[in-house]
Amino acid sequence: MDDPRTPHRSAAAATGRAAADSTGRDRPMQQRAARTRARLLAAAAEVFDEVGYLAATLDEIVSRAGVAKGALYFHFGSKGELAAAVVTAHHTAWAALAQDAAAGAPDALTGLDRMIDGVTQLFVASPVTRAATRLANEHHVIDTPVAEPFVGWIGRVTETLRAGKRDGSVAAHVVCAPAARSIVASYYGVQAVSFRLTRGSDLPARVTEWWAMLRPTVAAQPASA
Repeated sequence: MDDPRTPHRSAAAATGRAAADSTGRDRPMQQRAARTRARLLAAAAEVFDEVGYLAATLDEIVSRAGVAKGALYFHFGSKGELAAAVVTAHHTAWAALAQDAAAGAPDALTGLDRMIDGVTQLFVASPVTRAATRLANEHHVIDTPVAEPFVGWIGRVTETLRAGKRDGSVAAHVVCAPAARSIVASYYGVQAVSFRLTRGSDLPARVTEWWAMLRPTVAAQPASA
C-alpha cells in the first residue's frame, strides 16, 4: 500500500528545491547590489571630503560611482541619507580599528598608542574618515540625522585609560573621563589645523609631536631601581 505521506514529502522537497534555486539566483543580484552600494559610498565620501555637503551634487556622485541615478535612489532616498551612511561607515571602521588595537597590545596605554596611530592613518588614507569628520561639522545643514561625533571615541579612550590604571600602564592620579575628553578634543584640533594648512600631508608628524607632549601626563612612571 502506498504511503499517504509520500505526496506531502515530495511537495515539501519540491518547495525546498525551488527555494534553494531562488536563493541561488538571488545571490548574484545581492552581490551586485552590495558592490553598487559600496561604489556609491566611496564616491560620495570623495565628493563630501572635497567640497562639503552643501556643494556636493548627486550628479557628481553617480558620475564618479559609474552608476545611474536610479541605482542611487534604490539604496539611498536622499543626499542626507547618503551622508548619514558615510558617517556610519566611518564609525564602523573606527570601532574595528579600536578593537584590533586593544586586542594585540601588551598593555592598555600601548593600545591607545596604536589606536591613535591607526586613526591617523585613516585620516591620511580614507576619504570616508575625512568626509565623516567634515559632515559631523556640517550636521546642521544635513536633512537626515547623522551619528553623533566623538562620543564613541571618548568612551573608548575613557575605558582604555581605566584599563591602563588596572594594568599599571596609566598613572594612578589620572581622572579618566576628563582626560579622555581632552585627548580626543586636542587630537581633533591637531587634525583640523593639519588639514587646513597642508591638506593633512603633515598629520602623522604633527600627531607624533602632540602625543609626545601629552602622553607623559597620563603614563605611569617606571618604578625606580
